[in-house]
Amino acid sequence: MSFADIRRWCRHSFWVAGPGAIALVAFAAGVRFLAGPVLRETPVVTFYPAIAIATYMGDRRAGLIAAAASVLLAWYLFVQPVLGVGVENRQELYALIAFGLASILTVEIIAWINRIQDRLEDAVEENRVLFLELKHRIANNLQAVAALLSLHRAEVPDGPARRIMEDAIGRAWLA
Repeated sequence: MSFADIRRWCRHSFWVAGPGAIALVAFAAGVRFLAGPVLRETPVVTFYPAIAIATYMGDRRAGLIAAAASVLLAWYLFVQPVLGVGVENRQELYALIAFGLASILTVEIIAWINRIQDRLEDAVEENRVLFLELKHRIANNLQAVAALLSLHRAEVPDGPARRIMEDAIGRAWLA
């Protein structure tokens, strides 16, 4: 199964994309906890990749679920008071609001890119089908030409002209 097949499967099954988004956010929170003091000043930085991957692999809904879960987890786990739903510092509240808006913007941009990629994949598939149809029609036309040449082969006397005609008939049948 290719990466494109896995992505298509995730995007067409909300019951895969939704829980996958939650799992990505949980993983991002775990990475944030492990990074602890290193990321004290940027408590939400690990959530952006989770949101981006959830949107790209899933769809817009999965991305919005990841964004909402990230904002809620960031608020509950990393904003003072920790493990609470209050906000002691307005600057942290503004940062949390900015994170939420940036997350939504990220989801919308990636969803837009997904729509463009879907249209390109559809166009590629349509061109492939049209090319196969064109190839089939050309083969049919060459067979018709070969049949016409075979009908008129008896009218051509022996010699170089007949050999050229038989060579053309053979080439048309092979195509």
